[in-house]
Amino acid sequence: MRKSGKATALKYRERYIRDFYSQYYFSKISRNNQGNL
Repeated sequence: MRKSGKATALKYRERYIRDFYSQYYFSKISRNNQGNL
């Protein structure tokens, strides 16, 4: 496997994890806001 390909995969995985956590975080916030209403 080439280094460039590995780096790209790492970057993609990092972005995927960040998106997943941001989605989870925002869904948590929206759920809390609904509970507070």
